[in-house]
Amino acid sequence: MLLILSTVALAGSKVAIIKVSTGSASLDGKTVGKATMAAEGQTLDVPKGSQVRIQLLGSKDEVTLAGPVKMTIEKSALQKQAKEVSRNSAAVAADIGNKNTASASVTRGEHDGLTPLKPILPPRRDGEDYLLAFEAGEEFPLKPEHSITVEIVPVEGDGPRLGHTFTADDPLVPLALPKNLEIGQGYRFTLIYSDPGQGPMGHGSSMYTYKQTFRMLTPEQREFLNEAKTELLGDYKKEKDILPLLRLASLYQEYDQNKEVLEYLRMAYNSPYLENQEHWNSLRTTIYNFEQSMVMPVPLK
Repeated sequence: MLLILSTVALAGSKVAIIKVSTGSASLDGKTVGKATMAAEGQTLDVPKGSQVRIQLLGSKDEVTLAGPVKMTIEKSALQKQAKEVSRNSAAVAADIGNKNTASASVTRGEHDGLTPLKPILPPRRDGEDYLLAFEAGEEFPLKPEHSITVEIVPVEGDGPRLGHTFTADDPLVPLALPKNLEIGQGYRFTLIYSDPGQGPMGHGSSMYTYKQTFRMLTPEQREFLNEAKTELLGDYKKEKDILPLLRLASLYQEYDQNKEVLEYLRMAYNSPYLENQEHWNSLRTTIYNFEQSMVMPVPLK
């Protein structure tokens, strides 16, 4: 009886995170979205033209599989395949930095006293609707002829495009959004600050443009991320290595949760286990870019 219970427990133990790179995949017949946890004994099916990356829990190793392939998840077998395709922390950090989930662009921006707007994304619920609010405060007056335009558009497929332009007569305040933001859908938020300037032909003008993606998580996606968080933070403590933190940041980036991406990038950057100068430089650059695009500083004063 004890032997049977031990076998069942072993079969259900989580051993890897499967991330879909291209195409699609299924685990025990259920379609994998962007990523999922895999347990010993489950069946992974990757069709022709698709590719997945398997990250082994409790290990630095990864396996990349291109379809068509159908296999039973066995950690010992995956470890044998993974020996030659392991990626280090610098590679994972570079992947995060190269994905444009948060970016910033400033043209002729020469102002002192920038105000960080810090939009709260995803928008929070306000009764039946959603509210786009800013951490910095409740109301921001704009100078004459200056404007801030915000826009929210779906990343995938068709859907409503939400937008509004704030001016001196219409100060920047929390913005009520329609309740038709879809759960599970990814959106791109854009904020553009425009200063027309005083010179001829627009010379002296400046523009600050910030973009950030966000996703309205489904209960299943939230559950997966919480489960992955528990596993990978445990790996970080056991392995005394920053790679699990960067894998966790990468997973949150897959689901457009940039606040958590930045949280675990900072945790890795401040870790006592970060000793490699190359990794330190890569993380510093990635964190700076994320901070600028998420804080969204503009010259309101």
